[in-house]
Formats: sequence, C-alpha cells, structure tokens
Amino acid sequence: MKNPRKHYMLLKAMKEFNLSFIDISFEDLNKLPRSVKILLVDDPSIKEKLNSSFKIVLVNEDPPEKLIFKIQSLLHGKEFFNYLIIGIDPGFTYGVMVLGDGFPIISKTFNEVDDLISFIKDILTFCPSKERIIKIGRGGGKYLEILLKKLKKNFLNFPLKSNIELVDESSLTSISARNFAFNVDVEAAYNIALSKGEKIKWGSKI
Repeated sequence: MKNPRKHYMLLKAMKEFNLSFIDISFEDLNKLPRSVKILLVDDPSIKEKLNSSFKIVLVNEDPPEKLIFKIQSLLHGKEFFNYLIIGIDPGFTYGVMVLGDGFPIISKTFNEVDDLISFIKDILTFCPSKERIIKIGRGGGKYLEILLKKLKKNFLNFPLKSNIELVDESSLTSISARNFAFNVDVEAAYNIALSKGEKIKWGSKI
C-alpha cells in the first residue's frame, strides 16, 4: 500500500470489521502463506506485475462498508447475496451483525443511534441482494424505542425496500458463541439475525 492515508483507512476498516489480515510490502509478497486468498492494493499496475493466484481488490475512495463487502463477496464466491440480514441488539451499546446468505460479513457496535442509521443506509446501498431484512431484538427498553422512531422517520428514504422485524430475545439461544469470538453485543445481534421475527406494521402497537 503506497498511499499512507489509504493504508491507515484500510487497516482501521479491517480491524473494525474483525477481518484477519497480514500487512506486507510488495517486496515481501513471496513470503505470504498459501492461506491468503485476497490481496488489497492501491496501485492498479501491481496486478499486471503479479503472477499469482491471489484475487486482487483495488483500494480506492469507496466507503469502508463497500470495501468490506467486496472482500466478503470474493471470500464466498458471490457477486451479490440472496438474503441480506441486519441483526441489531438495542441497548446503551447497539450491537450489529450483517449476514449475507447466513454468513457473517460485517459486525460493529454503535453508541449513537444516528451513526447506526447511517450505517444501515450504507449497507443497503453497497451490498447488493435480492431480499433485505432488518431484525431487531425486542429488549433494550428506551434504546429500542429510540431506534424504532429513527427507523420509522428514515424508513421511506432508505435506498432499497427492506422489511423490519422484531425478534423475541427471551427464547434465543447462543448460537454464535460456538464458532466465533464476538463481543457480547455483537453476539446477541448475531443470534437475533439468525432468529425468526415478526414483521413491523407501522401504525400498529409494537
């Protein structure tokens, strides 16, 4: 990565979205382990210089969410997903898990609901899918109410039509903890994303 700003942005995004990576110079590419599948570069000419089996992603000015989606799509061999599910665990810290056809592709936490709403809009914009569902845990008290009010206000302006469902958290079992090391808020969001919910009908009592 030649551009210091892009290098910093890339490392920050990879850590933020819990993706494992190796930071290496072009001169040391021959030292990469065979387990590496994707190479991230900011110089298009590097692709022509390489004679390897790496899948190459060009790091440009795209938002981090779009870059992470490109990486995850390549890892799963998909150009788009059939089902995109955003699971949200409301609370003082909002845990968020995004699933593409059941695979965890992005996880985050938010302290500000407005930042969460912006993130949802970005995900719906940058992650192509046939069907989009936002699943929210019924727990969270006032934090759930704040989130629902924000969603209702912004729902008609979302870039793509999405269903919003509420999930009863009292019947959830911890599925994600078996295979992943998510923090407690993200783990709860993952379990919510995997669970059946009840579609919200705006105007009815929630």
